[in-house]
Amino acid sequence: MSVSHRQRSSDISLSVRIGVRISPHFRADKIDDSDPVSTFSYVVRELEKRKIAYLHILEGTEHDDSGDIPLYQRLVSKLTKGGAGPRPGQPFLTPILRQIFSGPIILNSGYDRDSAEKAVTTGVADAISFGRLYISNPDLPERFRLNAPLTEPDTSTFYTNGPEGYIDYPFLADEPRLSQPA
Repeated sequence: MSVSHRQRSSDISLSVRIGVRISPHFRADKIDDSDPVSTFSYVVRELEKRKIAYLHILEGTEHDDSGDIPLYQRLVSKLTKGGAGPRPGQPFLTPILRQIFSGPIILNSGYDRDSAEKAVTTGVADAISFGRLYISNPDLPERFRLNAPLTEPDTSTFYTNGPEGYIDYPFLADEPRLSQPA
């Protein structure tokens, strides 16, 4: 199926301003794109014509050579950072898509405080969204402001039933303080 045919088959009327999230480097369960530059350049040109509110791109800061692994394993893997980077040798798409899209760009996938600040200050992105870090650090902005330690998410609790791993992480103010040496 051609890119334009896929776009036509999923075309929607954007009478209200909405944002769109794309995952150009997603690979799992034998889902892959052999030419993400062409595919997503086309998609973003079409979104630009429709003047969407923002473009949210799932693209991390590192190349990803983890290959085709089942989705549930990719989502909880600490090694792939969600599997959102280009294959080694392929370009990062955000700088390419930035040349096409005139609205705000939000990035997500494996960012920490320093990489997020760099992406915003260099103009690669207008904002960074956080998922995993926000789950395990419910006061993430405060931790960033204080340069406080971050709690690593417990990936074994991802996509399970119950509150464990979603609402049971401590706030910085609630964490026990280390005793000071005398």
